[in-house]
Amino acid sequence: LLSRLRSLKRWDLSGNRLQEFPKSLDLPALRYLDLSDNQMEDVTTLESLRGLEELKMDDNLYITVRTWLVRSGWRIQALGGGLRLCSGRC
Repeated sequence: LLSRLRSLKRWDLSGNRLQEFPKSLDLPALRYLDLSDNQMEDVTTLESLRGLEELKMDDNLYITVRTWLVRSGWRIQALGGGLRLCSGRC
């Protein structure tokens, strides 16, 4: 069902108590994803979101960032207790 959202560009999932993001979602138009204020621990499931340019992860207690983020050109910024991941395009 979620893979039908192929033209979705921005998705705000903040404050939903999410613990994980579904693997292998095909959302080619998605550029911005807000997962702030959830219970996310691992962002490696986002690897399938190839067009993603900005990812907000504020207020998630523990984040596992794997080397694919760094190899893909992502910058990791700590902003006032929050975490923002940004591709080279933003």
